[in-house]
Amino acid sequence: FILLNSIVITSALWLIILWTIRYRLSNAVTRVSHAVTNWRFGPDNAPVEKIQYPYKDELGELVNAFNESRSRLFDSLQALNQLNHNLEGIVAERTEELLLAKEEAERLTQVKSDFLANMSHEIRTPMNAILGMLYLVLKKDVPPALRSQLGKVQTAAHSLLGVINDILDFSKVEAGKLKLEQ
Repeated sequence: FILLNSIVITSALWLIILWTIRYRLSNAVTRVSHAVTNWRFGPDNAPVEKIQYPYKDELGELVNAFNESRSRLFDSLQALNQLNHNLEGIVAERTEELLLAKEEAERLTQVKSDFLANMSHEIRTPMNAILGMLYLVLKKDVPPALRSQLGKVQTAAHSLLGVINDILDFSKVEAGKLKLEQ
């Protein structure tokens, strides 16, 4: 009889312990499972609600780590949403600044082109005068060393006149005062 009582009591205690452990683990694991299954963050979600687990065992450490991860992820998503919102404003602002700068640059380029196209006579005339004077001096009898140096000056002046003519022609094209034909 004592043996039978011991077996019954031991079995009852064993069942109570198993039921307690199973209930405790099952309930906690079910809550964690539901939290993971329903873990969705939208742009307007409220802060993350922590899963409550009262015990300090391995599952408790796992739940705490999970809660911390969810909290950090939520904070990161909120910061990212804020940055995205700010980024749209910054991009719009910079785009507007770039458009204004582009319009100003185009206006100034047009002013420069108009100026050069209108001033071409005033820019070419002094160079033509220099070339004319060099031509007249070189027609006279000058010492060979001076003739060589004046020849170099004349060559450089012709090159400079060519560059000036190219720049002025390009400016006339930009200003619409010269049409190109293919």
